[in-house]
Amino acid sequence: MYIDSFPDFPSYSASWTPVYFEPILLSGERLTVLIVIEDENNEFRIFKTLRDEVLESFYGSKSKNVKSLIDLCETSIKEHLTVRRQMKDWQPPFDGLYSGLTKRAADDSITMIARQAIQRSSSLSSLSMAVDRDDIEQDKQSQKQSIRWQDSIIKNVLNTHSHFEKSFKVKLAIGNSKLKTQFGFLSDKAAVNFGVLSPLHHSSSLNIIKARILDLEHLMGSSSLILPENYSIILKSPNPNDASLSKIVVDRLNDTLQTIQDISSAAKIDVYTAETVESAAKALIKVAA
Repeated sequence: MYIDSFPDFPSYSASWTPVYFEPILLSGERLTVLIVIEDENNEFRIFKTLRDEVLESFYGSKSKNVKSLIDLCETSIKEHLTVRRQMKDWQPPFDGLYSGLTKRAADDSITMIARQAIQRSSSLSSLSMAVDRDDIEQDKQSQKQSIRWQDSIIKNVLNTHSHFEKSFKVKLAIGNSKLKTQFGFLSDKAAVNFGVLSPLHHSSSLNIIKARILDLEHLMGSSSLILPENYSIILKSPNPNDASLSKIVVDRLNDTLQTIQDISSAAKIDVYTAETVESAAKALIKVAA
């Protein structure tokens, strides 16, 4: 009868616990930095609530230090749960960390429960954060993210391939233009630019990526005597399974990435996506070697 019309109860249930970080000790200001999920089979997973770009926006040059503290906290919880299996017995590795109240939840997957938890406990997560900046400020933030991404890749590559140094940040006048265009990497083997597909500054980051692709197109069509063998763009792109991203944001990022791939494919430019600097560096070494 009527009971048959009710939706099925979610297939997965678990407990979730927020972990708070107090940047200034005894200030009372606490940020939710981790969500710990434990299920009935004693399995657990830990989800970060604050994406790198959020930390960079708030802490600037000190964001790496904050990220390191969060990583240390995550490692401590992993080691504890591997042995003890109960979050309530966890002891923080340093002052300023606090475990919140554990709550029950049900949904179709552990990732969906994590999104529930983030939505209910972290206003700064990119799931619920309302970015209220004007277009100029967003452009500045996107430019900074793109530059940091590029510089981090360069530093990583030079640790093992120092002979590539002269090929980074090469400036070149294309055609009859007196203005020089800078390329992230340029050699007789490859021309590579870098970009960040940001869920926070979506429109401005997309505009920068399009500009990087256009620069590669102009080089490809130039009358230069020596042109690279291949052309690529390496993008920092979030993991679609990141619990701090809502389904709407993930769908929008996927659509945008498909648009970028279509534009690049038409221009015969390869697109590589990476979540970490290390994987981006490997992609660059592969196309440049």
